Order: sequence, then structure tokens, then C-alpha cells
Amino acid sequence: MLSNTLFPPIVKGGAERSVAFLAKGLASRGHEVAILTMSADNTETCAREEGLTIYRLPMRAPYWPFEDEPVSIFNKLLFHLADNQNPMMGASISRALAAFKPDVLHSNIMTVLTPTLWREAKHVGIPVLHNLRDYWVLCTRSGFFPGNEACNRSCLECQLLTWRRRALTALVDGVASVSQYTLDQHIQAGLFPNAHVRKAILSAHGDGVFLRDRNTKADRPLTLGFLGRMKPAKGVHILVEALSQVPDELEIKLIIAGDGSEDYLERLKSLAPTGRVEFWGWRNPQEVYDVIDIVAIPSLYPEPLPRTAIEAYNNHLPVISARSGGLPEVVEEGITGWTYEPYDIKGLADILSRLASSRPDINIEPGVFEKYIARSNPDFVANQYEECYEQLIAKAIP
Repeated sequence: MLSNTLFPPIVKGGAERSVAFLAKGLASRGHEVAILTMSADNTETCAREEGLTIYRLPMRAPYWPFEDEPVSIFNKLLFHLADNQNPMMGASISRALAAFKPDVLHSNIMTVLTPTLWREAKHVGIPVLHNLRDYWVLCTRSGFFPGNEACNRSCLECQLLTWRRRALTALVDGVASVSQYTLDQHIQAGLFPNAHVRKAILSAHGDGVFLRDRNTKADRPLTLGFLGRMKPAKGVHILVEALSQVPDELEIKLIIAGDGSEDYLERLKSLAPTGRVEFWGWRNPQEVYDVIDIVAIPSLYPEPLPRTAIEAYNNHLPVISARSGGLPEVVEEGITGWTYEPYDIKGLADILSRLASSRPDINIEPGVFEKYIARSNPDFVANQYEECYEQLIAKAIP
């Protein structure tokens, strides 16, 4: 059983797609796979969809946390307290576990589901593997970015509001992460003390590999693409400001594909240099990859490792990224992409100017992406997780 707060058709980020690809990959290998997720209409259902058994649970929380609607401080406090451990979720979780009887529970994004999930699994002897795809255990906002800038990662608010979930990581038998950086951050903080399996595994890419036509790239201005949730932590404003500093005579443009708050979107539009930025709204990622030359990942918070980097390489597209979180593990300078310090607008503008004038992206050999393509191959990723599951099951057998 794989759990994640959201699951397609509800998609707000890369985790939903990664969990879906993994689940379908495991099912194709003969495993009976269930998904435990939240219901969009707050009802409890069980259905068979695309070879998966999907349990959708009603939300037992003060509000739905995936919208940009204003929330009172009181309700936010209630939400974060409930997110440490929510007994009201226990009955629904228990019913799903009893119905499916999984050999392993593989948890992912935990918002709303809470460590009650781990407790219910351990209560009936099911080993737990937790997948680190954010910093929810350490931070109430999951990314050390409370407003418009990064915090010091040890604020009093998070220490007070996450202490219980930190303690409950002792229930987890194994921990995986999309990057070594993120895994190390949690282990060094003393979390998951009883996890005898610890492994960094890239997200699975499930859409195949696409080879680019170099002649097509050479016939158009350098085209960057940002894909994802538009919010200050993602640093899109840094990218737009840097673009405005690229000399006018250089041909370059940026496609921004994703959604976000209206306030932030308006801010981006006010910063955007005339004729250089296109706002596409939410799109199928492949539509964007088909018309861009470089994927931009300007994150200001320590991204665990966004799947856009993996998708870029599977599309034989280089990446330009901030040196944040797990990104330096996969962005090789001048080989698979280019990097800069997260808040360095001038440094980024200089890189963009150089790329627009000399177009080194055109001459990148597809072979440089192969090791990342191999590591994100669905079969390879499924093998990695199967090894984790086998170790957990073997340890759980008396």
C-alpha cells in the first residue's frame, strides 16, 4: 500500500505523479497495489482504477490546505496541531489497512494523513517505509520558507509544532528519499532512529525518452521553461528579474507553466520584460518540454529533488538551476546544465546572456543524460523499492 495526501486526478505537484508512476510500475510487475489518499469530496470510498485499489478518505482537518484561500491564524494553529497526530483519521485508515492487508505500507506526503497512519500500521504489525519528498517532519510549511524568504530552519514555531511528529518517526522501519541531501538532513536531525533501511532513490519517469531535433532548436530563440507551482519559494521572480537584465539584442524567452496565487502571478507579470515571458497556466508537462530548450529550476528553498529535473533529462533537455537542496546531485556544471547561487540575480542574468549568445545547449550530446535516465527508469526504480520492501518484510518476520 502506497499512501500520499493527493493522487491523480488531483495533482498539485510532482509527488502525485511520482507515486502514480511507481504504483503502476509495481502493478505491472505482478504486485497487488493499493493507494491510500484523500477524497476530493470528503467521502470515504474504495474503487478499482487502472489496476490499482484506491482508498479515498474524508479529511479530518480544519481546512483543505491546497488552496490559496485566506486562513485565520487560529485555524492554522489547529491544523498544524492536528497534523502531528490525528486520531479522527485513525478509523478510516484502520478500515483500509484491514481490508487490503498490505505486506508493507509505503508512505509519502503525510499532510492531513499524519503519523496516525504509521501508528495504525504498526499496531497491526505492518512494516513502514517512509519516502522523504518534502520537509514536513521538520517544518510546518514543508520547505523552510514561511513567506517571501527562507528561514533559518530551526525557528521556534516549527520546533514547537513538529516535536510530536519528529518523535513518531521512531515508528518507521525504513526511510527512502529522492536525494541524498534530504535523507542526510533528516538523519542528522536525529529522526527515523529505528529505520534499518536508508536509501536515496530517484523518482520514476513514466513517459518514455524523447530525442530532440537540434535543427529545430537552432531555428528559434533560446527558450526556457519553468513548470510547477508558482510561489516565492520556487524563485520564479528571481528568474524573471534576471531575464530582464539580459541585453535586448539577445534572443531569449521564458514559458511559465503552472498555477499559483493571483497576487504572486500579478507580481511576476509586473516584473516580466515585454515580449520575453509567456504565461501558459497549468499544462500537460510534455506540451512544454516539446517547445523549450532548457528547463529552469530557480528554487530558493532546499528542493529535495524536483521531478522536473528528471523529466528534463528524459527529454534530453539540460537544466539551469539554483544550487539548492538535492539539485547539485544531478546538475553537472556545463555537462547536463548550469548552476548559480539561489538569490544571485546578476549571476543568473550573466549565465542566461551567455547561453542566449552562444547556444551551448544545441551541442549537448544526448549521452550525458543516460545515467539519470537509467536511474529514473520505472523498472530500475521499482527494483530499488522492491529491495527495500523485501528487507522490511524479512525483518518483520518473527
